Amino acid sequence: MFRNKYKLMVSISIIVLFLFVNVYAVPYIKLVINGQQVNTDVPPQIVNGTTLVPIRVISESLGAKVDWDGNTQTVSVTMPRETLEAHTVDTFWEAYGSDTVTEPTIDDSVTPEFKAVLQKALALLKEKDNNTYKFVCVYIPRIAVQQ
Repeated sequence: MFRNKYKLMVSISIIVLFLFVNVYAVPYIKLVINGQQVNTDVPPQIVNGTTLVPIRVISESLGAKVDWDGNTQTVSVTMPRETLEAHTVDTFWEAYGSDTVTEPTIDDSVTPEFKAVLQKALALLKEKDNNTYKFVCVYIPRIAVQQ
C-alpha cells in the first residue's frame, strides 16, 4: 500500500514538473570582444528573448573602469578619455607625421573677423585638447564659406 502511494506521488510530481516548468537546454553563448573570445565568471544568458552579458567583463575589456556602490545599488562605468577614434587618429598622426597632416586652411571666403576667431579657436584647441585638434586637422583640411 505504501509503495503504491509512493509511486503515485512521484508520478504526480514528475507530471506537475513537466506541466509547470519550461525545461529546455540553453545554447552556449560565446562572448567575443574585438575579435577575441572572452570567458566570464557568470555566463551570458538569454532571458525573455534578450541577451544578458556581464557588464564588468565587457567594460573592462574595452578599457573602462567599473565600480559598484553597495549602498545605492549602483554600477558606474567610466570610459577612458582615450577612445578608439582618438587612438586611430594618433596612429595616423604618427604614421604620416605632423608635416603631412597640417592645420586646416581657412579660405579667403571667410571674413577676416571670423578667420581670426577660427585661428584663435584652433590654437586654443591645440593647447587644451590635442586629440580633438588632431581630429580637426585630419578630417577638416579646409574651412570655407559655402556659396
